[in-house]
Amino acid sequence: MYDIILNMIFHWSRKVIHDFMKEIGKRAGVEKNVHPHMFRHTIAMHLLQYGYKLEEIQLVLGHENISTTQVYAHSNIQSVQGKIDELYNR
Repeated sequence: MYDIILNMIFHWSRKVIHDFMKEIGKRAGVEKNVHPHMFRHTIAMHLLQYGYKLEEIQLVLGHENISTTQVYAHSNIQSVQGKIDELYNR
């Protein structure tokens, strides 16, 4: 079964995948433009929040250079700072 699913996925074009994701987002009521990279970003952020090391996330995402993966760490720091700011501004 797993082989059949992989076979189907690898035969899809980038446009088909993009359109599929966009349709799923629309059906779910998401108002933002949903695209495949959004899911990669979400997975990376969740792994970071669950304590995975940047090197581990780098392997999962297939980044050649760790500096590409460090963007997610920077985004996570900004997210935490935003929450702290909200807490103290109230």
